[in-house]
Amino acid sequence: MTELLVWSLLGGGGLRDALRNALQSHATDAYNHLLLDADYDQVDIITGQRGPPPMKCGDETDLDVVSAYTEEYQLSNATTTDKGASVPLMHLVKHLIQNTSCQTQMHINAIIHGDTSKTDDPKGQDTVSPSCDLLTRFQRLLFCEAMWCRGGRGTRAGVRALLAHYAQLLADHVHSTLGAFCRALHRADDAQLVTLCDLIATDIVGRVISELSAWVCACSARSPNALAECTTALVRVARACDEAARALPSAARLDADMLGWPGLVSKRNQLNNTVIRK
Repeated sequence: MTELLVWSLLGGGGLRDALRNALQSHATDAYNHLLLDADYDQVDIITGQRGPPPMKCGDETDLDVVSAYTEEYQLSNATTTDKGASVPLMHLVKHLIQNTSCQTQMHINAIIHGDTSKTDDPKGQDTVSPSCDLLTRFQRLLFCEAMWCRGGRGTRAGVRALLAHYAQLLADHVHSTLGAFCRALHRADDAQLVTLCDLIATDIVGRVISELSAWVCACSARSPNALAECTTALVRVARACDEAARALPSAARLDADMLGWPGLVSKRNQLNNTVIRK
């Protein structure tokens, strides 16, 4: 059922419509407090009474027309709400991330215990799973909305709420998955180490998080206020990735190679040299 829902969102612009409905459900209108209640806020300037004016005998036809329009408007709103509630996008995103996290940790345990029946993937590393594909497209659309709402659109509150929720879900997944990965590195041999790295490369960490860093940099330059509520979760993601990179056996050598790059070597300033003339 989950795969069917994922494929339905990937095709025909369903993901864009689901994101638009999710943003509208979290959107706030700054002028809601100015709207009048038809049953209470209408005041008769002659009698001073609140509520709708008394109905006259000749107004029955007009009342029927108004009732028809009101009923049509309510039905239209109910249909729109039902469409928005038919696809709980963030619930699906949460389910996909948790499902992928459980599968990855199960594969890590299988690799360490030598059970290759659960780790053989005939698809190969170049094939992207539908879950990662959906999360990547959702991430792109969400950050595009975040960078577009800089001019004061009504969906700013929705963008911030979805970004904060999405970043928290990713932080929980990355922390648990890379924690299991770091613990497995201390028990793995060379062949298992290669398999573990290939597994992480095909996980959300390798597919989605690697692209998340570029989107965060672009969004912080264009619309930094959109990231105000998700900085703590993003810091958790960065620290978990850094700890996993430091746990690799080749981490010290890679750091030395990066520091030893010719462009990073500081040259001595010739003006500071003391010249002794005879």
